[in-house]
Amino acid sequence: MTGTKNRRGEVRVNPSRMAAYAASGAAASFGAASVSNAAITYVDLTPDVVIADIAVGGGGVGTNFLFDTHNLTLAHGLGTTNAATGYAFAGGELLATPGVQIAGFTAGAYNYARNLAYGANIAAEAFLAANAIGTLAYNGGYGGDEFLSAGQGFLGVRFSGNRYGWVRVQMNGAPLNTYSVLDYAYGDPGDLLTAGAIPEPTSLATLALGAAGLAAWRGRRQQAA
Repeated sequence: MTGTKNRRGEVRVNPSRMAAYAASGAAASFGAASVSNAAITYVDLTPDVVIADIAVGGGGVGTNFLFDTHNLTLAHGLGTTNAATGYAFAGGELLATPGVQIAGFTAGAYNYARNLAYGANIAAEAFLAANAIGTLAYNGGYGGDEFLSAGQGFLGVRFSGNRYGWVRVQMNGAPLNTYSVLDYAYGDPGDLLTAGAIPEPTSLATLALGAAGLAAWRGRRQQAA
């Protein structure tokens, strides 16, 4: 596989090589503190993972996050002609299968990711299909965007039918909509996980360095700015 690394350490893969990249299982290893207790597996991303495209032209860069054996890709792209605009999006099967389902909704012809409040019951949310791409924020705002404002927000996910998780993101605001991923967590089967829930402090004291199951992604997504 061929690819180039930018200064943020993300691997940019030519679209024609994307299938081979996923099949090879190649991954960029990120150091992450991870811990689990009886109910929650928690991954603290230090340093935060920056999701920001730097190339105008309708492409997108992103990073894959592993929820046990299921995949979530969080990505960002610039406008096709305007570097001052950008869009943030998430997909459950952009890099590899099986994918997670994203808490979200459909408005008109478009799917959107839901911005959950801290403490929200993730199991109570509606979810997009596992292969659906959900928009977090698009340029200065379009349709159902819920991640346009600068600040922290939570994505909710579901996988394996009855397992739930969350991802905390730090948005940099419209119209560029670059962002960082701070941490994420997921529960055991049947657990009713809430957004932002992490293990008890006594469990956090046992943090160990581990691989977060992350891989970088470069794909084409034609969006007019």
